[in-house]
Amino acid sequence: MLLFVKYFHKSGMKYETFQKRFAKRVVELRKQKGITQESMEDHVEGLSYRTMQQIEQCRTSPNLRTLFALAQGLGIKVRDLLDEIED
Repeated sequence: MLLFVKYFHKSGMKYETFQKRFAKRVVELRKQKGITQESMEDHVEGLSYRTMQQIEQCRTSPNLRTLFALAQGLGIKVRDLLDEIED
């Protein structure tokens, strides 16, 4: 969560905007890799379909463990996942 807060404050944008951009980025990367919400469970240990749904629909923000797991499951670094949000 600390990384999320760091990027949120660094960007100067509203939290809701940041969360929407993050969710959009996750969906974009997941689809680029040809991964469904359901199959993320196969790519990321401990990440359920329901959690993916909630993250992508801005109903929840990932904790630090989930953030790292998402990046790993998508084959990218956490920094790469978050840096694109600032644009």
